[in-house]
Amino acid sequence: NTLHTISFLENNKISIVKRSRVNNDIKVELELGKESIQYLPPGNREKRSLAISNHPGHLEIRSSIMTVNGMGKVVDTKLLQQPPHQLNAANLDDHNNNHILCSVLMQTLTITNEQTGHSHITKRYFVPYDKTPPHLVVNTAAIPPTPTP
Repeated sequence: NTLHTISFLENNKISIVKRSRVNNDIKVELELGKESIQYLPPGNREKRSLAISNHPGHLEIRSSIMTVNGMGKVVDTKLLQQPPHQLNAANLDDHNNNHILCSVLMQTLTITNEQTGHSHITKRYFVPYDKTPPHLVVNTAAIPPTPTP
C-alpha cells in the first residue's frame, strides 16, 4: 500500500509525501506556478518541475529530466472526484455498475520521450484515507501537560 498525502500550505506551496512499504518515502515541496530545479545523481542531471492547480481538488505537476533514452517529460495530474460520478468501468474491472459512491483521487500519469514523441499514459485510482496518515500522527504522550494555575 502507498499513502499519498497532498497538503496545500501557506504562500502558494504544496507538499506531497508518498509513503510505501516497498520504496523509500518520498517528500516533494513545490510552489504553485513557480518552476523548481533540482540536480540529481548520477551526473548532476537537471530535473525541472512545475506545479499548477485550477481548484482545491486538482493538482498537476509537469516535470522534465534527461534519461539514457533522451529528454523525458512527465505530466502527473491528480483530480479528486466527489460522489456521485462515473468512471470508465473497463478501467476498474467493474462490469455491473460504473457509478462511484465515494470520493476517488484519479491520477493520470503521462510520460513522453521528447526525441521519439512516444508517450505512455497510466491511470490509477486512490481511495481517500479517513484516518490521519501514520507519518502525520502526533504522539501526544510525548507532549507534557500544560500546568494549571
